Amino acid sequence: MVNGFIYWIQANEAGLLVVNTATLHFSRMDLPPFLEGKIHLVWPGEAKDGRLCIVCPVDFGVHVWFWRADEDGLERWMLDKKFQLELKSIVEATGRSLEDVELHIVDTVDGFVYFSTGETFHNVHAPSWFLSLCMETAKLDKLFQKRCDSHVRPYIMAWPPSLVNNKLCPLLEGEGA
Repeated sequence: MVNGFIYWIQANEAGLLVVNTATLHFSRMDLPPFLEGKIHLVWPGEAKDGRLCIVCPVDFGVHVWFWRADEDGLERWMLDKKFQLELKSIVEATGRSLEDVELHIVDTVDGFVYFSTGETFHNVHAPSWFLSLCMETAKLDKLFQKRCDSHVRPYIMAWPPSLVNNKLCPLLEGEGA
């Protein structure tokens, strides 16, 4: 969901089904021609500034398109960034061989692209590494390794207020000094 709109990838067509959650109005958005036939790789998400984007792995890179006005004022998908990830750094970070590493987008939230190094539901004994890429700084971080399946979604929430500035044993502070 981005700015009150829900985006679903239409598997049989090169487009997105869009629902405005305020009005329950349905509409459709075409994908960039470059992505035709690659719908299984595309993932809609949001940039740090809340803008709608589409992220797609291309070889060992990540391409990012934004929905915005072109020079004629028409709204369309425009390629914004290409991040070429170093194969060596991914292979080293994951401990896998080059043949075993594939990039699969998991989600794009708040300007971070989350992806895995393989679809583990093809082989439950081969764990995937989950990584994040900051679209502002191009910093790649290794997050965690998981087996079984890659059906996970990042979720961002505030730290619970009851734990903010909470001290484990406030009465013990200062004792023993």
